[in-house]
Amino acid sequence: RIDIFVLLCLAQWLGGGDALFFKFKAGESKCFIELLRKDEVMLITYKSPDQNALPSDLEQQKTHESAILRVTEQEGKQIFEGQADVEGRFAFTALTDGTHNFCWSLHGQTVPGKEYRVHLDIKEGLPEEDHSSIAKQDHLSTMEAKVNKLKQDMKRVQKEQKYFRNREQRFRK
Repeated sequence: RIDIFVLLCLAQWLGGGDALFFKFKAGESKCFIELLRKDEVMLITYKSPDQNALPSDLEQQKTHESAILRVTEQEGKQIFEGQADVEGRFAFTALTDGTHNFCWSLHGQTVPGKEYRVHLDIKEGLPEEDHSSIAKQDHLSTMEAKVNKLKQDMKRVQKEQKYFRNREQRFRK
């Protein structure tokens, strides 16, 4: 059984990131949908406290009780799969524009009826750079560091504008 639900108000998540918490049982999947732009990087930091630590042996990992994240494009093509440890993070890049499904399920030898909790912190894009430390390393003045940050911000805005222009053209056809 797949229980699909939208966990976030789209506007909040498009604002840069959000934290989530959900529970699910063996045999269930918890999915949510997000609209991503091509080449957009997603960074997902998670905690799954109800499972045991992932063993280092690859053979043992195949049957180990753990949460799995699968990300698929709107055409159904899987672009990412990751087996969760007790805590960690996943990162992937969207290959196409459009909606993407993020589905969590359980893998391995699970206890029937046991609830598993997952805490997520989801961020779009790469982590913010610390421009002051970069300036010190590169011996840049404060003004030069601010100019570099503005350049990065402009590139991001231009990329977003191009995405929305292309999207608008597709809808007008």
